[in-house]
Amino acid sequence: MTLPIGGRDRSSTVDTIAALSTPPGPSLSAIVRLDGPEAFAVADRLFREREGRDLQELPGHSWRSGSVACSGLFLPCVLFVLRSPRSYTRSDTAEFHLPGSMPVVQAVLAACFAAGARPARPGEFTRRAFESGRIDLTQAEAVCRRIRAEDTASLRRSAEAMGGGLGRRIADWQGRLRVLQGLLVALVDFLDQELDEGLSADAASILDRVRGEIDAVLEEPGDPIDDDRGVRVILSGLPNAGKSSLFNRLLDDDRAIVASQAGTTRDRLEGEVQLAGMDVILVDTPGELD
Repeated sequence: MTLPIGGRDRSSTVDTIAALSTPPGPSLSAIVRLDGPEAFAVADRLFREREGRDLQELPGHSWRSGSVACSGLFLPCVLFVLRSPRSYTRSDTAEFHLPGSMPVVQAVLAACFAAGARPARPGEFTRRAFESGRIDLTQAEAVCRRIRAEDTASLRRSAEAMGGGLGRRIADWQGRLRVLQGLLVALVDFLDQELDEGLSADAASILDRVRGEIDAVLEEPGDPIDDDRGVRVILSGLPNAGKSSLFNRLLDDDRAIVASQAGTTRDRLEGEVQLAGMDVILVDTPGELD
């Protein structure tokens, strides 16, 4: 599964989407998930139960046993209702729990699409969870690793990341590097003054500790970075912040136009480079004003 997170598509958050949320193929049960503002309305057009109650009236995190109408058939199912914001994506979510027959799944999906939903893109449920703030980027990547896990060790690492362990470590590194940035700015701004020599020692100590901790994480078996994709680094910031200069310096090539006038970079530029033995894809982006 890939997360189509690069660039926001407004339709991705306002559409109602549907997809199979369990592995394809014959199984005891399967789940077809609807997500979005019209999830309950679409499910209501298909779901049948004896009480005939409107799904809009059901409380969040409830379920009803009944059938789903599709292809002229009434197929038994259990419908789960997960009301916003208490769902995986923080959007209204409805799930049809069905017999795990692929013809049944395909018929229900076709009925969902005919009733107003569109097919979900690969990884779109997790993308919505990320964009809504339900999970951070490390947790989103952990979803991919959990699906790909081939042993209990990989599963344990993905569980730690899903619990936010890696995200908390990264937040701690960011905090200490901000302190380091402040120390370096002070050293540069006051070169003509005698500052406490301890400032330089403190800066070096922070850098060494953070670098050591990052190296330790990267050296763990099955490190959290997908080796088959390399590392993608986005250079982002205000116009004339020096992104293109840094891009050219790291590539050792004048790939990007550098000028004092703002706005010379209009499109994303990519270049590949090896840093510390690791394949890195650098992406130079146009400056964005807050």
